[in-house]
Amino acid sequence: MSATAARWLDRAPDGWAELLRADPSATPSHRPEVWSAFLATLPGYALRVAVVEEDGVLAGGAPVLLERRAGFHWLHALPMLLPGTPLARPGRHADVDREVARAFDALALEHRSVGGEWALYRAAGPAVTAGALEAIGGETRMFEAAVVDLAGGIEPALRRVDRKHRQALRQARERGLAFAEEPAALEGAYALHVAQGRR
Repeated sequence: MSATAARWLDRAPDGWAELLRADPSATPSHRPEVWSAFLATLPGYALRVAVVEEDGVLAGGAPVLLERRAGFHWLHALPMLLPGTPLARPGRHADVDREVARAFDALALEHRSVGGEWALYRAAGPAVTAGALEAIGGETRMFEAAVVDLAGGIEPALRRVDRKHRQALRQARERGLAFAEEPAALEGAYALHVAQGRR
């Protein structure tokens, strides 16, 4: 790969929409609209997008939100544990992962970052390149989460959950906790998010 070292932009690069469509590991958090929502509701945040090119063509990249608070900086790729894993053209994930990791480390050094997070999760596509994490200074902590397949309904999924988690879910239901997908409530949820962000 004749990729250049990753460079930073303050917006999505040309070709990002095509990259979103082409990379099976793209998630909603890779969409510029989500970045804009964060920037509108989280004070002190600025967008940076690491861009890796091959012969002038976008090979991949990743979004990062740079937070400044009380003179200190944090790097979030992305906040709220949304995956900020680099997107890449087919066959280019390993190269792009390494270049983005180097750029992430350089950005942390430049701003003398005191912390942050990089949620490296790909629902589809290749695993994140192990060497990418080694390029980033500081302490690396790993957290694992489970994705629960609800395609067959809730009951088969509950049978696969251990006893203590089933008990916690039952108690939550007994106390009235409910969840639902409600498109009509999107505006109210956004208003709540904005109000919480301002506080």
